[in-house]
Amino acid sequence: MVSDPPITPLTFTKEHAQLVKDQLKRILESKHFSSAKQMQNFLSYVVKKVLAGEGNSLKQFTIAIEALEFPDDFDPNQSPVVRILGGRVRTRLKKYYDQDGSNDEIIINIPTGSYSPEFLGVEDIPVITKKKQGKSGNKQKKIIVESTGPLLTLACFSDKTQSNEVNKSLYLISDNIATKLSHFVFSKLIVSIPFADKSNSEGSLKKIKKKHQSDYSLTLLLQELPDKRNNLIYRLYDSNSKEVLWSEDYIIDAKFSSEELCKISGKITAEIADIYKGVMQAHWTRNLLINPEQIPAENQALAYYRYYSSHLNKRSMLKAVRVCENILQQNPNDLIANIIMAEYCRRDYVYGYRLIEQPLQTGKLCAEKAIRIRPNSHEAHSALAQILFCLNEWSHANEEFSLARRICKHHPVIEYVAGFHLCMMGKWEEGMSLVNAVLELPYIPSWYHTTPFLNFFRQEKYQDALTEAKKITSPGIIHGPLARAVCFAKLGLIKEAKLELDEVIARHTHFLKFGKLGLVRFLGSEELADKIWNAVKLIK
Repeated sequence: MVSDPPITPLTFTKEHAQLVKDQLKRILESKHFSSAKQMQNFLSYVVKKVLAGEGNSLKQFTIAIEALEFPDDFDPNQSPVVRILGGRVRTRLKKYYDQDGSNDEIIINIPTGSYSPEFLGVEDIPVITKKKQGKSGNKQKKIIVESTGPLLTLACFSDKTQSNEVNKSLYLISDNIATKLSHFVFSKLIVSIPFADKSNSEGSLKKIKKKHQSDYSLTLLLQELPDKRNNLIYRLYDSNSKEVLWSEDYIIDAKFSSEELCKISGKITAEIADIYKGVMQAHWTRNLLINPEQIPAENQALAYYRYYSSHLNKRSMLKAVRVCENILQQNPNDLIANIIMAEYCRRDYVYGYRLIEQPLQTGKLCAEKAIRIRPNSHEAHSALAQILFCLNEWSHANEEFSLARRICKHHPVIEYVAGFHLCMMGKWEEGMSLVNAVLELPYIPSWYHTTPFLNFFRQEKYQDALTEAKKITSPGIIHGPLARAVCFAKLGLIKEAKLELDEVIARHTHFLKFGKLGLVRFLGSEELADKIWNAVKLIK
């Protein structure tokens, strides 16, 4: 198998890069390449990628998919076509330089054992360039961009007719929400405004936008009810359009405990700012992806991660991984990019895509670096915990999940993931207790029903398992159709099972080839994976 060593980004000027492009054009138009379309595509692609500083992305799979337009399920371990084509390109290049290009000053060479071309002689050619200077005449320093997400302000609206006790309760709620939001890495709370005038809410929002330049505003209002309870109204606004993106009432007792306060704020922050199910994150990403070419550099890591999360396939992950790799090449200490790369590594391992070298080891390093950058990031601790689970370091994984849960209490996503992994470690009672508590909340992702399905399936309660499987309707992922397929198979409904299995294969084209290993990697339990895979074999 051809190795892909790290590529050092080229340091020569744009003028030198243009010389390489001119040389490439001469080669492609020569008799050695002009009638060989695939070789033209191969050579043009690898040269341009290295010129763009993206040499690290040159692997057999990326070349096959992006340059040669092979299908997404191409497996370089099963087909040597890219290696063979690479050898032929090297041979044609040698012939070109032996004949037509014998006097050319620039040599494009693809070393054996690599797909990354080197450009010999290019820096020996003098070019006239104008040096860019700052005001002092010195060379300007390179600006390092730090990845960020949407910017949010939090404002409490006060009703002057209400008692001080109500306003005090509102302040406690908003302070708790602000504290939780400050822990989120994938969005940024830029200011929490204690009280604004309810009678002029529109004017207040305009002032907030003008002063703080936020993308979104979260507003809170607490109204007294006749029955000694309060109605908490929270709304999420798009700061630019003033559109209300989310509005909900939450009835609470006038006197609430600190535990109840923590649950309220955990629910609200997750619904607003969570990377997977947060309304703000979804709206922000949709707006950015309207013009993918114009996404600001500081927003690319998160935007493409969200895009991949809604288009769960190999091609979208490849694009997202490449974006993240490029960001980390420029800034290895980018917090968001390190957390996201850890998640890509875990999924690459589970799905068997082979897009990342040593995915678990790479993912662990990224998650650990993120924790060093921000020790109180629940996202970073959760990312490390899931990598450790895949490495079978279950005790250490539990420690990291516990840290994440302590940092951001009652966060539905972290509670669910921690519960799922406890179940997979055999602690079903403890794990299902966490999962069931999350399932009682509104607006939870349908794939959260995967764990109850697994619980019933392992107990051979296939009708109950099917009831849970039918609730899993999340697009893109295979959890739902696979769960329904194996339940139908165990219930003897093979025709229905076949239809569901066909949907699994449509979403994950090499499932039947990699499925058993993928199940073991996803579940961490070979016994449970065997039960599911044996049901799949009943369908095949």
